[in-house]
Amino acid sequence: MKPERFILETENEIINCETLFKFYNEEYQKHYIVYTDGSIDENGETNVFISSYNPEDPKLELQDITNEQELEIISNMVDKIWSELDD
Repeated sequence: MKPERFILETENEIINCETLFKFYNEEYQKHYIVYTDGSIDENGETNVFISSYNPEDPKLELQDITNEQELEIISNMVDKIWSELDD
């Protein structure tokens, strides 16, 4: 399966990104995307980002997760998915 790629446009730049996986959370009734822009952090690890999105939107406009409780729950779900993928 080929990775799904998309372009993220900010005010200052155009960033090529790769989708790692997507999932839906019933508690928040939102779709989430986990993706990377391929950049590396100060520890040598690939930067990974999580955003919510509307799957019906052809432009794939990503929304920041601003609620701390939502971010914690979604981050825990992503950690669980990562561990299942590693098995």
